[in-house]
Amino acid sequence: MAEQGTLLSHLAYRYVTQRENFATDALCYLLKKSHVAGDSLLRLIYESEPERPGVLSFRTQAWGEDGAIPDLVGRDVHGRDVVILEAKFWAGLTKAQPTVYLKRLKAIRTGTLVFIAPAKRLGLLWEELLRRCDLETSIRAAQKKPHEEMRSIDTGDGVRLVILSWKLILQRLHDSMLEAGGEGILVEDLRQLQGLCNYEDTEAFLPLSSEELTSNVGRRVLQFGEVVDAVVDKLVEAGIADTKNLRSAAGSGWYGRYFRMASTGCSLAFCADRWASFATPLVLRVTGVNYTPVSWIEPALDPWKHRSGLRSFETDDRDDRFGGLEYELRFPIDKVRSDVVDAIEQQLLEVDEQLKKALSVAPEVASVTADIDAAR
Repeated sequence: MAEQGTLLSHLAYRYVTQRENFATDALCYLLKKSHVAGDSLLRLIYESEPERPGVLSFRTQAWGEDGAIPDLVGRDVHGRDVVILEAKFWAGLTKAQPTVYLKRLKAIRTGTLVFIAPAKRLGLLWEELLRRCDLETSIRAAQKKPHEEMRSIDTGDGVRLVILSWKLILQRLHDSMLEAGGEGILVEDLRQLQGLCNYEDTEAFLPLSSEELTSNVGRRVLQFGEVVDAVVDKLVEAGIADTKNLRSAAGSGWYGRYFRMASTGCSLAFCADRWASFATPLVLRVTGVNYTPVSWIEPALDPWKHRSGLRSFETDDRDDRFGGLEYELRFPIDKVRSDVVDAIEQQLLEVDEQLKKALSVAPEVASVTADIDAAR
């Protein structure tokens, strides 16, 4: 197993600003030098597919007629770039990614577009890629998960979209090269690259760019808090929610409001950690009336969760700022503030209806809730 820090990672962070290009060139070097590495890469990318291309030649910065320049391509014996790889650490997607590259592959009616990213970024980046592809719901539902750190989906016309972690791809190459034997020097070179990528995944501080300082990110964070307040206030005005003896709260990277809905303790919050990891800036917590977890809420909300296609998140012992179960809320894209508030409110109204339904069919739950309400 590679060490977190290596000589390569040390030098890269001292002298290299474009570390994604640096890592891409290192990966291309290994794929060119080692037939075993190239074959291992293809076996990983096409692991769940019935067929895969034969031996490919790899090169970086391959210009196309569409004007886009992918980081790394694999060219087959017919001169076609059938595998396009985009190597990411923390840089954002360009306008060409992934749609222009998918069109390039669809023009030859075969191929795979692969994004490589740190494991911590995988889920967020995958959701953004799927959103940009604008795939039908039925197609998105057919996405595959061959490994914990890998996703794939058939986008049509014989073209696939894949995302995998640096950790997975480099470990697979390392194991294959080590098993093959006779590539000791290249294995050591690969371990140097593993050290750089492990550092990016676990310890790297993202350098602040001038674009970030002048961007609207700061204003956006404030607006998320404003949306939280607006939604809760609307629910209170409509008589759906109650905030008596409850307050707002804030901490490192989050801001939330406590309220009761359907005689159940709830909180709506902006969470930077969920935004960074799962592309969901607003989350809903649902607990018992006294804000301690109760067992009946999860099965009560499961129908709404699955019907809406939303995710729930586990919380650990230190993540107890609200307690209970945490659910993502769908944040509408390209909508004005009033439409966003209405959309979030509608999702909470659906939760309210589901909770009331659960209480109506579970007298013992209603009885306990009524006792707590009376005591309050």
